[in-house]
Amino acid sequence: MIQTLPINDTTLRHNNLDSYPYNAVSVFALHPIYINIEKMGKLTPALKKKYEAKKAELNALTFADYQNVYDAKMEFFKALYKQDKDALFATEEYKAFEKKNHAWLEPYAAFLHKRDKQPKEFYKYLQFHADKQLADAVAYAHSIGVAMKGDIPIGISPDSVDAAVYPELFNLDASAGAPPDDFSISGQNWGFPTYNWDEMSKDGFGWWKARFRKMQDYFDAYRIDHILGFFRIWQMRKSDVWGLCGHFVPALPYSYDDLCAQGVCLDWDRMTKPYIRANFLGDVLGFDTEWAKKNALQTRDNYVYWFRPEFDTQAKVQEWADRLLGDEKQLKASGLTEKAVHNICNGLIYLHCEVLFVEDQRRPGWLHPRISIYQSHSFSELYSDQKEVLMRIYNDYFYRRHTSFWRDSAMRKLPTLIGATHMLCCGEDLGMVPACVPDVMHELQILSLEIQRMPKDPTVKFAHPADAPYQSVCTTGTHDMNPLRAWWEEDHAVTQRFYNEQMGWWGDAPKEMTPEIAEFIINQHMYSPAMWTILPLQDWLAIDGDVRIKDQFADRINVPANPRHFWNYRMHLSLEELMKCDKLNAKIKKLTSVR
Repeated sequence: MIQTLPINDTTLRHNNLDSYPYNAVSVFALHPIYINIEKMGKLTPALKKKYEAKKAELNALTFADYQNVYDAKMEFFKALYKQDKDALFATEEYKAFEKKNHAWLEPYAAFLHKRDKQPKEFYKYLQFHADKQLADAVAYAHSIGVAMKGDIPIGISPDSVDAAVYPELFNLDASAGAPPDDFSISGQNWGFPTYNWDEMSKDGFGWWKARFRKMQDYFDAYRIDHILGFFRIWQMRKSDVWGLCGHFVPALPYSYDDLCAQGVCLDWDRMTKPYIRANFLGDVLGFDTEWAKKNALQTRDNYVYWFRPEFDTQAKVQEWADRLLGDEKQLKASGLTEKAVHNICNGLIYLHCEVLFVEDQRRPGWLHPRISIYQSHSFSELYSDQKEVLMRIYNDYFYRRHTSFWRDSAMRKLPTLIGATHMLCCGEDLGMVPACVPDVMHELQILSLEIQRMPKDPTVKFAHPADAPYQSVCTTGTHDMNPLRAWWEEDHAVTQRFYNEQMGWWGDAPKEMTPEIAEFIINQHMYSPAMWTILPLQDWLAIDGDVRIKDQFADRINVPANPRHFWNYRMHLSLEELMKCDKLNAKIKKLTSVR
């Protein structure tokens, strides 16, 4: 099985931010960047010469130069379109494609035509070639016994054709994300609108069914990104930057009277307004404290502070920082360094998160405990009796209150969606997993994701592949994590423990992961009882010291804590070169033949 990241069109900003594959302009359209120009048609001799030169230039790079590749391909796409469109549009093959995909293809083409001013037919032309080439690749994979697994992102872009055509299906005034986890201590804000499930249910989740069925044109299995979102999603205000001040949707919040009845003796402002006091400002802002007091905060007594209007939302703070960092003259005039701007921005956003409860976006007056309140200054300065009361409410909200409620929420959606196709369904069930999730996934035969470095059992440091359930996908890591070799150097104490306890090898763990260690770990996964063991390509290459890349940190694909990360990982050798790596291929063949 080959598992891919999402392959939908993400051309929104026309820069390297579009390299992020989870922010699609359409959940149906394929990304034109993957089209093989040489299989589309015949370039003129002059264009062919130019194409070969550009191809050599871009292929010489050690990274995937996303926007330059896209811009270069678009030049040749337009030339081939002008040259071949009339002949192609007259074919029965093209007419059949357009008829089959009309429901999404027409609004997609119209949307891009209005935005980018190219003819509607140009975008249909590109989608025809993308569809044909991917279908051919899948047919070849099937002919040699290889299955294909796709990836369904949990969100859509607020600037997508889907949001424009079906605005009633989305909460466009909110952002989806994730609470703090191993990937980000401040939580994640993906910038996607959340789903209006009540509206979606009116036609039996037709939009979702169509999305899944389009995936089935190419894939035999699929991964539901953040399957927890079908139980509940972490939702923030559009004015939030971090994920700390979000709350679950759907959820069961508390009224003020509920909280008072449970022993909370705090007024509304103390619970919901940013708690900013002089005694801890220095801990948050360091050397930039005085600047913040003078420019971003207000006070009457030099002890209690609140935000000035121009900094009174997280978004305003971020916009201030982006403005200075994007204009060298403004930065110089401010008297601040880039480092100071970053520090002030993070510090002020942190202060915005100094609340105990977050008000529900749809039900004013109803409150959700802020995630990780016990780590806040606001909480630490409470009397011990109030801390005890709040932690009792906090633990009930996050670990008990919603168990059956979220189960019912998932069961209203997932059976219908899974039943829409014959594809094997896999769920990415990482993060803050509600207690009801494993039972629902088992009941619906959705494969879980098992990662050695992220055990589901909180009492153990590492999971063992041998303990993975049959209904699961077992793996060494995901695109959001460091590959094995770079992980080995993240924390030597963790590595040492893994070396001694998980591997059973004694003495000091080597500073760098040797090919023998990588092979040992992969061999563990090969013996897992999981239905599928699917490993990142980088970890397969790690078992051969002559083949693997020298810089292990260049193997990483994504850094989730950085929403502006440029996805530019590129395999450091071609497929043709890979096929000549006899020693590596012999090892892989041996490892995959253990069962």
